[in-house]
Amino acid sequence: MDTYNLGKIASTTGGRGALFHGFDIYGVHGIPIVSFSFETREQAEAAHKAMRDIVATAKLITAHP
Repeated sequence: MDTYNLGKIASTTGGRGALFHGFDIYGVHGIPIVSFSFETREQAEAAHKAMRDIVATAKLITAHP
């Protein structure tokens, strides 16, 4: 099993009903650790593509509140 997994791109709503497109990074227990949201699906797809290799090789991803 990989240490972290990259979720699929999905549409989500932000504050005041704004529509965003984003994805999550999940930890070993399947719980989202961090979420990324973008104004357009194209931006989300570009970021998702860039994150594939990062997430696949990361040994520790820590969310800071």
